[in-house]
Amino acid sequence: MKKMFYYIYYRIAKFYKNTFGIEDSPGYLLIQSCYSWGLLVLVMALWCYTLALETVILWYFGIRMKTMYIIITILPGGLFYFFAEHFLGDLKMKFKALENTYQNEKLSWLKGICVALFVTLSLVSLFVALSYCK
Repeated sequence: MKKMFYYIYYRIAKFYKNTFGIEDSPGYLLIQSCYSWGLLVLVMALWCYTLALETVILWYFGIRMKTMYIIITILPGGLFYFFAEHFLGDLKMKFKALENTYQNEKLSWLKGICVALFVTLSLVSLFVALSYCK
C-alpha cells in the first residue's frame, strides 16, 4: 500500500513538474514546488475518500455530518502535510529516488490514467456521498 501511495505521489508530482515546471519555489501559499503540489493533491484525494466513507457510515446510523466531524477527519492529514519533511524526508530527494525507480516502466500511460482516475473519483465520490446522504 505504501508503494502504491509513493507511486501516486510520483505521478502527480511528475505531472506538475512537466506541466508547470515549478521545481524549486520559495514555498509561499500557492507558490509551491511540484513536489509539494504532488503531496497536497494526494492528501486531498485521501481526505475526500475518507470524508465520503465517513458521510455514508454516519448517514447509515442516522447521524448528520457536522463541521466538527470534518475538522477531526482533516486534522491528521493536515498535520501530516505540514510535517511531511519530517515523515518522508526531503520531497525532492524522494522524487528523484522514485524517478530512478520508475525510469523504464512499462505502460506508463495506462498507469497515469489510473492515477488521474484515482484523483478525479475522490472528488466524485465525495460529492455523490454528500448529495445522496442528505
